[in-house]
Amino acid sequence: MSKNRLNPAIRNYLLFYNILSGVAWGFILFSATFHLLSGNPYSTLFELIGQPLLILVLISLLEILHATLNFVNSGAGATALQVLARLFALYISNYGFKQDIVTKCFGFTVMVFAWSITECIRYPYYALSLLDIDFYPILWARYSLFYVLYPMGVWGEISQVIRSLDLAYQKSPNMYYFLVFMMVIYLPSFNSLYRHMVKQRAKYIGASSAQPAKSAAASSKSTKAKKL
Repeated sequence: MSKNRLNPAIRNYLLFYNILSGVAWGFILFSATFHLLSGNPYSTLFELIGQPLLILVLISLLEILHATLNFVNSGAGATALQVLARLFALYISNYGFKQDIVTKCFGFTVMVFAWSITECIRYPYYALSLLDIDFYPILWARYSLFYVLYPMGVWGEISQVIRSLDLAYQKSPNMYYFLVFMMVIYLPSFNSLYRHMVKQRAKYIGASSAQPAKSAAASSKSTKAKKL
């Protein structure tokens, strides 16, 4: 649904949701950064933010509903893929197998920073869009930093699952094969999402950079016409 056709109540709800989510992810990013800069080892990060991180990912399940009800232009399938992949990596690996080999690995730290930086950009971008405010730095960050942040996030997520494989097999061979199956379909799905973002970048960043050039060309033609 176009933002211009949104019911005012839905618009206000989405604005509140995006602002609140942006602040919450900002808290995660600040907490993780402060924790590490204070000299604490990355292996203790899960103890600090594991619970609030899970709550945030669970809340983001609402975004699947938003897409399904056409509150936003995002596809329900792509949204579900991204949200459920995060929930899978976080809950299965860190809560299903709450062992030091999983919760204290460097992959969790990489995953947290990739997710939180991404969301500290994405949610303000959506909020500004609902307010009809164009802010190019946020637009650029939204459709440029994913080149680094998305692979970082995937590496962190996959590393969590890989470290939990032996634990899964000890519990049940079926659970082990389920995790392997999820990883097999995960990478092609990530490739699809990544290619989608590349196309979106060409659409938004390309259009934004081309606009001044078109304006300059039109101005130049107008000036020449006046001289003639």
